[in-house]
Amino acid sequence: MFQYVWEVINHLSGMLLDSLGFSHNLQYARPQSLPNPQEAVEFLPKFFPKLKLLKKHMQSVVQTSSSSDSACKESMSQLFHILMNFVAQLEVQLDSPPPNSPTLEMLELYCRNSSNRECLTNGYHQLLQFYAMIHQCIMNIEGTPGSGCLIKTS
Repeated sequence: MFQYVWEVINHLSGMLLDSLGFSHNLQYARPQSLPNPQEAVEFLPKFFPKLKLLKKHMQSVVQTSSSSDSACKESMSQLFHILMNFVAQLEVQLDSPPPNSPTLEMLELYCRNSSNRECLTNGYHQLLQFYAMIHQCIMNIEGTPGSGCLIKTS
């Protein structure tokens, strides 16, 4: 599920940044036609808050996944629900179907496994990069007269 959501974030981020003329180093299957800049600006208020929420809960899991307390269990539960609903809530058409749905128990086992700590941390750092690129894009757009982009970034 992580891989699928990260691929969607990478693809959407690449399309948004390309549509708005921002340079980036994301590699994705670029479609023949990109959304026009206005469509991209209109999609940002839907995409960025979900990205921010995912970042928050991923950070919480990365910081607590080695513990077994109730806060860790709650963090994993919240991350699970965000991952399961992330793509559907964006209401985008994708070429690839979502993977078979994991269970919360599967996510907990994965996150608590010490051999997966590096993978979790790397995934979180990738998420930080996506977040930073989209945040910078928004900040640049908000400084553009007539952009009409109203996104709460803090």
